[in-house]
Amino acid sequence: MDAFVSLWHFARGIKINNNPNLPIDVAFELYCKGRSNCVPYWDHVLRYWKASQESPESLKNLSNLEVNKTGKYGDAEKGVENKVYFRKGKIGDWKNHLTPEMGEQLDNIMEEKLSGSGFTFREPN
Repeated sequence: MDAFVSLWHFARGIKINNNPNLPIDVAFELYCKGRSNCVPYWDHVLRYWKASQESPESLKNLSNLEVNKTGKYGDAEKGVENKVYFRKGKIGDWKNHLTPEMGEQLDNIMEEKLSGSGFTFREPN
């Protein structure tokens, strides 16, 4: 759920393909249906997780690379500042944006989509 909130903030920070400023409830519905600019989120999670299992060192510090801290992606007028790709989200911040019912709905979707993959979410200590 926190990942969805971060994605929603990210989408609001870019203006690619005339990206609309969707209300969070509309964005949530699209997200739950697997609609996005690339692949459904759960597919992205599984691909990243599998890559991290195969090569843990290569994915560890992406946000610390200088290229990800400075500059823009794209042209000067419509470019996206690289820093928009990294947001310091807080665990549990989703409760400030989503209803408990939305949280339960997304939990159920993620459990279904990730079932059998070996991937598990860990509660923070």
